[in-house]
Amino acid sequence: MSKYKEFIDRTSGFSSSAIEDLNNFAKEHEVKVLSYQVVRYEKLNLDITYILAEIIK
Repeated sequence: MSKYKEFIDRTSGFSSSAIEDLNNFAKEHEVKVLSYQVVRYEKLNLDITYILAEIIK
């Protein structure tokens, strides 16, 4: 059974950047990025990154 981890700007555990969180997580785990999306929230004047990664054994 596959395991997945989602990284989202300002909500993941290590920092405020989903990319930094993924890089930190990948130092200890082998991962494969399945999906990457940047969403623009116009009313908030904010870009939020969403990353979905599969954890490889």
